[in-house]
Amino acid sequence: MTYSELIKTLIIDPIAVADELWVFKIEIFKHAQKGYFAQLWRLDTYDIKPTFAIQKDWMASESFFIDDGFRFDGLGLYGDDLKYFVSSDDCQNYVLTCLDKCFDSN
Repeated sequence: MTYSELIKTLIIDPIAVADELWVFKIEIFKHAQKGYFAQLWRLDTYDIKPTFAIQKDWMASESFFIDDGFRFDGLGLYGDDLKYFVSSDDCQNYVLTCLDKCFDSN
């Protein structure tokens, strides 16, 4: 039996994208045999209209981290292209560097 263990979670400071602030979460996992890999999540907010509204036209705003690894083709965080690293630091630095390049943040 093989498994992956979540060993670290990082929340990235908000990145300005157009008129929004994007917040990313990086999860670093250790696969029992293959090494370290990451998953990338982005915080998103949804307005939800309950079927049993307490007040007329009441909307609830809920925030969730959604899988965002697919957005960055070539990053190697999704599906068959999953990249494995020798250390958690190498994995973390790879994802941070890719995000930095993508958003040209300083």
